[in-house]
Amino acid sequence: MGFVERLHNNDTNSDQNLAIWAKLWLTDSGGGLYGRYLYLSNEMRNYGTLVPAQLNGNATVYNPTPNNLVQPGLSAVAGLPTDYVLSGGEVCLDTDVAGNPVVSCASAAADETFNHNLGANQVAYVGEVPLLNQYLTEIAALPNVNLADYSMHLELWLGCDPRIAQVTCNNLQIDNGFEQLFLASSKANFNNVPEPGSLALLGLGFLGIGLQMRRRIFA
Repeated sequence: MGFVERLHNNDTNSDQNLAIWAKLWLTDSGGGLYGRYLYLSNEMRNYGTLVPAQLNGNATVYNPTPNNLVQPGLSAVAGLPTDYVLSGGEVCLDTDVAGNPVVSCASAAADETFNHNLGANQVAYVGEVPLLNQYLTEIAALPNVNLADYSMHLELWLGCDPRIAQVTCNNLQIDNGFEQLFLASSKANFNNVPEPGSLALLGLGFLGIGLQMRRRIFA
């Protein structure tokens, strides 16, 4: 069993690198926490430590029990730089270096650019939480389990503007423009549906075969 999140938080594609704060957790029928709280994080880095500020965040910095992670932790309005990660935007890679590291898009080393913030109804990437997938697998394997007894909770805050001072990162500036979060299974089997043009070509191909066979019959 697997779970992925697909998010866009800028319906107009007018801004880049908008920030996100997120906390996800599971509870049983009695409201008890299953496992621990899961916080959005990225490579153990604090927000704003790269130039440009990208791919940052460290959940253990602002969680009160970093070795256990079973307490609710601080809320998004705490406004610390470590509370946020950037959801996407223009990400530039240096493809001449092993591993294709992320570099500043203004750098001469930037060989390839990806735009992660595409606008409404478009999602460029997904986020997967391996520990959450482990929890879901464990719960599904419990004897005589009733999955309706378990609930998944998500607290999501958007819009901390990276252009403001990092220490005041609680000024939420989202525009409520139909920002969307899509939830999906990472284990689902997808069926590729041919495009109409492909179906038309296939039909013409069968028609050509039929005409060729008809010619042979009458020859």
